[in-house]
Order: sequence, then C-alpha cells, then structure tokens
Amino acid sequence: MSKILEGIEPKKVFSFFEEICSIPHGSYHVDAISDYLVEFAKKRGFFVLQDKEKNVLIKKPASVGMEQAPAVILQGHMDMVCEKEPGIDFDFLTDGLRLRVQGDDITAEGTTLGGDDGIAVAYALAILSDDTIVHPALEALFTTQEEVGMEGAFGFDVSSLEGRYLINIDSEEEGSVLTSCAGGVTLAVTYPIQYETPKGSCFDIAIHGLKGGHSGADIHLGRANAIVLLFRLLQYLSFRDIGYQIASLSGGGKSNAIPRESKAAIYIDEADRDVLQNAIEEFLIQVTEEFAGQEEIKIDIFPSGRCYDRVYADVPAKPLVHAMSHIRNGVYRMSKDMEGLVETSSNLGILCVKEDVVELVFSLRSSVEAELNTLLHKIRDDISGDFDSYIASDEKDNLKEYLPSLKESNRYPGWQYKKDSKLRKLVCQVYEKQYHEPMKVEAIHAGLECGIFASRMDVDIVSIGPDILDIHTPKETLKIASVRRTYELLLEVLKRMGELA
Repeated sequence: MSKILEGIEPKKVFSFFEEICSIPHGSYHVDAISDYLVEFAKKRGFFVLQDKEKNVLIKKPASVGMEQAPAVILQGHMDMVCEKEPGIDFDFLTDGLRLRVQGDDITAEGTTLGGDDGIAVAYALAILSDDTIVHPALEALFTTQEEVGMEGAFGFDVSSLEGRYLINIDSEEEGSVLTSCAGGVTLAVTYPIQYETPKGSCFDIAIHGLKGGHSGADIHLGRANAIVLLFRLLQYLSFRDIGYQIASLSGGGKSNAIPRESKAAIYIDEADRDVLQNAIEEFLIQVTEEFAGQEEIKIDIFPSGRCYDRVYADVPAKPLVHAMSHIRNGVYRMSKDMEGLVETSSNLGILCVKEDVVELVFSLRSSVEAELNTLLHKIRDDISGDFDSYIASDEKDNLKEYLPSLKESNRYPGWQYKKDSKLRKLVCQVYEKQYHEPMKVEAIHAGLECGIFASRMDVDIVSIGPDILDIHTPKETLKIASVRRTYELLLEVLKRMGELA
C-alpha cells in the first residue's frame, strides 16, 4: 500500500516518521512505540536497554575510522501531545495519525502531528539504520512522558550512558541552537465542592475558537486563555447582578498547552435569560477588542440538554470564580539579561471536576529558581486570600475541610548556559559553512530534558531541530525542506566529531 510520505527526501527519515505516526504514542500510552524501538534494535543486532519507565537506549559502534572520536548521545522523547479539533472522529489510543502533505507542509487531519518529538526518533532511527553514514559511537536515548513532566528522563539511570556530548533534537526552529532552558513545576489547586439544589433554567456556555499553543514557547505572544476567560465571564455576570449557580466546569486538557476551549453549565432565573444573553455579548465585545489581531474568540450560549440534580454552593463557587478571574496567568517577568526572553510565567491549562472537587492545573516556569518559588507563593496567597474573604471569621473553623489545597509535582531543573561549549561551537561552524549565515544561539522559556541530564552528569549539550509550527495544537505543521536541511546539519556534525577528541 502506498504511503503518504513515500519518496520525500530524506527517504529514511520520513519512512520512519510515517511508521511512528502509525503507532499510537500519546503520553502515558507509550508501550507500543517503546516496544517498536526495542524490536528495531534487536533486528539489527544493536545493544538495547528498555527500563521500567519504557525509556529505550540503543547503542551503535563507531563507523570505520571514527573509533577515536568521542561518543555522541542522540536524544529525544517518544511521547506526543494528543489534541484534536472538536467533532473529529479519532481515538489517540487506537488510531494511527492521518497524515497530509501540501507543498512543504506535513500535518495530521484534525489532530496534533507529533513532530514534537517524533522527528527526533525518526532522525535517530535513520542514522542507526544507515551503515553508509560516518559517525562516532552513538547512544540513541528515547525517553517517555516528556510532555507530562519529563518522567522518563527523571527515571532514567544515566550511568548507562558513556557519551559526554549530547544532541537533544527537541527544538522547533531551524537555524537556532538552544543552550539553556527554563525550569518548572506543575501546580494543582483543588476546591472541595459543597452542593445545593438548582433553581431556574440551565444554560450551557462554550468559549472556543482560540489559537492555544505551547505554554512555554508561545506564552509571550499574548494569546487568550480559554479557562481564564470563562472565569472572567462568570465574574462579569456577577458584576451585572445576574444571579447564577454553577452546575459544571471544564476546560483545557494539558497543563503545558494554552487552553483553546472551556465550558460551563449554569442555572439562572428564566426571567434573566435576555439579560444573560446581553451580558455575554457585551463581554465578547470587550475581550474581542482586548485580543484584537490575536484571537477570534467565540462564545456560545444555549439551553442545556441536561438536567443537574445539584449545583455548587456559594462556597467554593464565589471565591473560585473571583480568584481564577484575577489569577496570575501568562508572562510574569521578562529576563533582564537576554532581550525578549521570558524569565517567569504561569499557564492555567486544565479545569475539571472529579470526585467532588474542582481541580485546576497550572504549569509554572522560570529560568531563575527563586522567581519560580516567588510565583508559587503569590498564587498560593491570592487563592487563600480570596477564599478567606468570602467566609466569616466565626465560620472558618467549620469550613476547614472545604479550604482549597495546593500540591506541587513534576518539578524539573533548568538548563544553565555553558560558556565554553565545544559542541555548540562545532554545530555553529557546520551550520555557517553549509548555509553561509550565522546560527542563532538562544535560550528558551520552555522545559527541555537537557536540564535533567545536565544536572546529573558532566555533559556538553545542545538542542536543535527543524521548523515545526503550532506544536501542541491540531494545526501542528512539520516543514519538509527544514527537516532535510537539519538532517544534513546533524550528519555533518557527527562526521566532524573527531575534531573534539
């Protein structure tokens, strides 16, 4: 059967990429792709290690004449962010991605493409499978659960690695070599729910049409956050003296993705129906002006097709809405040392209800550890302060069990800039020779596994990659020509590693 990417150069890279896309490999569902990598290595007689986290390490000896060159670690992650357009009939647990090619663009029909970071896996497999390539000893490390806290990298035993030069292939901009990244932490805030009986009529509110994006790489673009907009809308209804009861809340899906959609079901007095419609239209005009040129925000309201037996009581509903409509979201501080670099940020990425609690999940990032901790404390104070303001002092002891709780997880270290990097110098030299222009040396406000490896071993690291647009969204696009040029860069760097001996 003909393949969509058949014949596109470099053929081996795109052949492996298409195979990877045919295997479901969302975060926490990587067994199949991990086993595929193990089988790839066994068929070719390579050393292979698969650990309990399903990370896979494949080793290949140096090509003839390169035995004295220092070994290189090629590193990327095998899991992908699973996002799809509303109404798309697609199951990330069972379906292979439906690839499309148009000109220089590769996309997936209605879903994320997984170029982040399937292209790294494809590059490494193409190199490992081609005995005509000149290279030093190679260690290809494919990690898991990078998109949900870098759990695979944290769980990997680095004593299995001999190389002291590491090329991470998880960048999305050709012509840029990354040399440092932010650290971060996931913050989950839970509000235990008290209930009461609903009154009036139920209406569904849906905010959609937003661009979304990566909570690190795109946070500086000023895009709207659908969850924050939902809470701002609910707060606006309160300002308009529209009494409402919340029956359900939801929004987003990944802490590291700027949410594109959010929903709420609310009960109001039937007499307020027209007032509610007018208030929502007014709010939409305001936020449309606020995000002019950035977003095309859509807000729908319609009678709910569902009846709820209970709704949220004023506590926690009122303090929850107030706190989240004013929460610190987006860029918190810009770097003083690197122009245009975000230093510290927050993204409210998930809103859901489970087991009688409202849960909100934030992704916080900073290249300065002290600033990350400061942001954590400020969010904690904001949430606690809003809750306290809604409860009379003589009632607080009786309501302790309903206080919001905050829990940190998935903290990962930043990757500090290394002033003297032989590998960075070589990559820049090769790029300039090939393309007759200097390579950009940059830092990124996003988490990379480089920080974990740099904190655990003495290793010289760079991060490179081809152009990938709109990652973590269904518009994700991999640029074909850029994949080819980045592959040529990678092969030439491997060929010249003997210069670093």
